[in-house]
Amino acid sequence: MSFPSYKEIEIPLLSNIYTRGGEVSSSSCYEPLGKEFGLTNEEMNMLLPDDTNRPQWNNMVQWARKKLVDYKYLHNAKESGLGVWKLTPDGIKKAESLSTRLNIDYPDDVPETFYEGAVKQIKVNKYERSKTARDKCIDHYGCQCSVCNMDFEETYGETGKDYIHVHHITPLSDIGERYKLDPVKDLRPVCPNCHAMIHRQKPSLTIEALKALMKKVQK
Repeated sequence: MSFPSYKEIEIPLLSNIYTRGGEVSSSSCYEPLGKEFGLTNEEMNMLLPDDTNRPQWNNMVQWARKKLVDYKYLHNAKESGLGVWKLTPDGIKKAESLSTRLNIDYPDDVPETFYEGAVKQIKVNKYERSKTARDKCIDHYGCQCSVCNMDFEETYGETGKDYIHVHHITPLSDIGERYKLDPVKDLRPVCPNCHAMIHRQKPSLTIEALKALMKKVQK
């Protein structure tokens, strides 16, 4: 069992509230978010070790909610009412930008590069798709290809905005147990062409190796 960090809960919580109309009861958020992170009912019901009889998971979500209030993405309790979590205009704007990015279809992606998290019991090395990890990778590196520096928005304007593939540096076929994904260390944005070339051979090329190959050809 491995709980996500407080920071990792923030964006999924924001997106959850947004997709449900922008205003929800606090109690309705805990279970959907827990399932999104692959937590079992038993894990979500584990109590804090402080004799307060409060579930640890609920407490973690409440801390994430507090951070969203600090960011001005959620109204405070005085503004929205006790037990109500409501997005501010800035929160709606942030959620809309995430929604646009996450709803882009990537039909040519190499399937193995999008799956991380808890191994599904029905099949070994079958991983849950993590939109949150992908989004954090892009937030850190941007949408420019890590190999050839291609930027779809610069080339195609608004049509290309936020379009990029995400490459998992460690082949997921090599991972046989649950592990904690670090979107900054484990993922890189790459364009579809470079992504395909990385996976053209087995074992896959590293980003550095493909960049060196391109330089060699261009000489």
